[in-house]
Amino acid sequence: MAGTRSRAWKRGPVIFSSYTYVVFLALAWGIHTLLSARFRNVFLIVTSYIFYATWGVAAVPVLLAITCVTYALGLALAKAKEPERWLPWSVGLLLLPLLYFKYRVFLWSAVAGAFGEATPADTLTAWAPLGISFFTFQAIAYLVDVSTGEPPLRKLSEFFLFKAFWPQLVNGPIIRPGEIADAIAKRETPDATNVVEAWSRIARGLFKKAVIADMLGPYVELVFAPHARLGITDAWAGTIGFALQIYFDFSAYSDIAIGSALLFGFRFPANFARPYLARSIQEFWERWHMSLSRWIRDYVFSPLAFAARRSRGLSLASLVFAMALCGLWHGPRWTFVAWGLMHGLALVGERLGGRTPAKSTPIRNFAGWLSTVTLLLFGWVLFRATSLTHAGHMFSSMFAFRGGLRPQALRENALLTIAAVATATLVIEMVLPRLSRRSAQHRDAVGLSIVKGIAYATLIAITIVFESKSTAFVYQQF
Repeated sequence: MAGTRSRAWKRGPVIFSSYTYVVFLALAWGIHTLLSARFRNVFLIVTSYIFYATWGVAAVPVLLAITCVTYALGLALAKAKEPERWLPWSVGLLLLPLLYFKYRVFLWSAVAGAFGEATPADTLTAWAPLGISFFTFQAIAYLVDVSTGEPPLRKLSEFFLFKAFWPQLVNGPIIRPGEIADAIAKRETPDATNVVEAWSRIARGLFKKAVIADMLGPYVELVFAPHARLGITDAWAGTIGFALQIYFDFSAYSDIAIGSALLFGFRFPANFARPYLARSIQEFWERWHMSLSRWIRDYVFSPLAFAARRSRGLSLASLVFAMALCGLWHGPRWTFVAWGLMHGLALVGERLGGRTPAKSTPIRNFAGWLSTVTLLLFGWVLFRATSLTHAGHMFSSMFAFRGGLRPQALRENALLTIAAVATATLVIEMVLPRLSRRSAQHRDAVGLSIVKGIAYATLIAITIVFESKSTAFVYQQF
């Protein structure tokens, strides 16, 4: 699991939650503001490649090659008389680097295993360029959109910026051309309201990461350590802790990415919408990692479901396949596939169960929420476990009263911390929509954003006094 600690001032990759990134962002924003509009795109391209190079110079040629190939294929598909005929070959060509770098050992071991040949387990950690899943999926979406009539980005500088813009390069959100094409072309300077909103959102993201996600990380590591001796309380607390950690970690990254992009005039779509308030698995995927959910829906499930529209069974099978692919997208591990299959089967079960009753009641809402959260927690065990055997050990610990209710891996203060974060998360997310609506109606919205930013920054500063390390984001392994 990506979580290697490194000192914030140590030379290395520019992590969004590090001091280095804040300085990098401030300098880039200041220079960008001083430049004329005609030079801004080129400046952001160069800056983006510098940012990406800090994660490994060897990955830069891969990004550059995929960008050039996608640009050429997009223009070719736009000119083709039958673009749908050439689209599968184009998509296949883009998938080759992803399959080679990220999945070649996994696929080879699966084939070898089918023939009874064992492969060393450590070979599953093959090197892959950071973010290759994200920018490959973005490239595929671009080609599909062009083949269906969307105009391609013809200016090379505009397309390079679309592919390499660093806030969305490594971990998304997965941006489509139509969402930022106008901003790329116009290059207008954000007004004071957007600038304040951007920095406030960045501060919120840093708060989520530095104060909450990184605080939960050590507790989760204790519970999910291989061969850890766990009681039932440990297993459930650690699983809830990971559910909270991955939410605050990834939503923090999205907040920082969205805020960073807004500083340069790009408004990215939201990526999270209070997912743990969902009352069904379908609603959860409408709220969680929404850019990936839309990609899976539009470019995998919908085409398959349309092809199988005359067979309900095949349509449901397409849904399971799409979610299994979503799981495999996260990495070459059978636990990810199992996680995707579990979600796919849950979605099928909801569809077979019929529509949600038009008249909702508090009891129905609570029952739907509780069953959804329980399924999500089981899924997070599969997602976080290092192997299916490890996941089985966790499930066993969650339902076995070995040693009673007394924790064996965690201490009481860790249980209190996880319980407090879980309770606060639910309470805040239930009242947040009301506060947001009131803030939007408030006359001094800019002033409120400034106050929020200062509050987040103060809490972050207090945390830094006690903890001088920044950790990599969980989703940076994907």
